[in-house]
Amino acid sequence: MVATVIPLASQIGIDILKEGGNAIDAAIAANAAFRSNGTNR
Repeated sequence: MVATVIPLASQIGIDILKEGGNAIDAAIAANAAFRSNGTNR
């Protein structure tokens, strides 16, 4: 399970898990996507 306030960041984390990544991989990828979104949340 991956949860963020940005749906795309969540989907990226889910995709990482589906491709065989672990929770740390998914968290790093989701965080990178979240931060590159350009919002101040």
